[in-house]
Amino acid sequence: MLTVEQAIELIPISISKNLISITPLNSTNNRIYKIQTDKQSFILRLNNRYTDIFNIDRKKEIKVLRNASLARIAPEIIFEDYRKGILLTLFVEGRTWHLDDFEDQTKIRSLVKLLHSVHSLPLCGLKLNPVDLANNYILKLDTNTDSYEFSKICLSIIKNIDYSGNIRCCHNDIHPLNIIQGEHLMLIDWEYAYDNDPMFEIASISSFNNLRKGAELMLLDEYFGGSGNYSMRDYLLQKKLYEAIYWLWLACKQSNSGSNRDSELLLRLKSKLLDQ
Repeated sequence: MLTVEQAIELIPISISKNLISITPLNSTNNRIYKIQTDKQSFILRLNNRYTDIFNIDRKKEIKVLRNASLARIAPEIIFEDYRKGILLTLFVEGRTWHLDDFEDQTKIRSLVKLLHSVHSLPLCGLKLNPVDLANNYILKLDTNTDSYEFSKICLSIIKNIDYSGNIRCCHNDIHPLNIIQGEHLMLIDWEYAYDNDPMFEIASISSFNNLRKGAELMLLDEYFGGSGNYSMRDYLLQKKLYEAIYWLWLACKQSNSGSNRDSELLLRLKSKLLDQ
């Protein structure tokens, strides 16, 4: 795994020779630095041990990110070497969203416009495979724990939900810290992007951000143009699918971090999955 100093040596000389500051930013799943030169700011993203634990496909990520950047819904790529785990993008001026933004109909309309742009990107050629994801997370769990026992229930839930044939390019990780409100909305952190059902994307937004029923229905209504042309049953199944995957992801992270920070969230998700 490269050090930040080794990565700096590999990025364009026009940047590395004009550095003013390198500031580490908080991140669980990556090593992220804000790089300041005399003219511009950049974000340097490097792998950490979770890249392998979560089986992140950097080559696929870069392919999607290039398309998203060309569509102006993601930061511009300045330099990348996916084999070495280096990604340098232009820093996007703006603020990250807050949970309150999901209650604002004007903001929801902007988000839906962004979602339609994401779902109009070219397919990346790799479909999200929920069973493969689940099995990878389960492999990283301690087998002598209650989490491992419940992981089998999550896997059963995932296997019993039919895979959708409505496939679009999806981000799959839309939460406030990944939404940048600048001149227009942009998304960052595309490492979980796959070809997937847009209904899964919408369901994940609602579940992760714990949207109230009214905000959830507003999001669905705006996405489908008020037509009501969607199946609530299919939506709820995609929500259940997401919550089973998310539980496994959290359990995997907790098992490999030694931290119990997500214990309350794991219990809440477990309760929801058992009640459905």
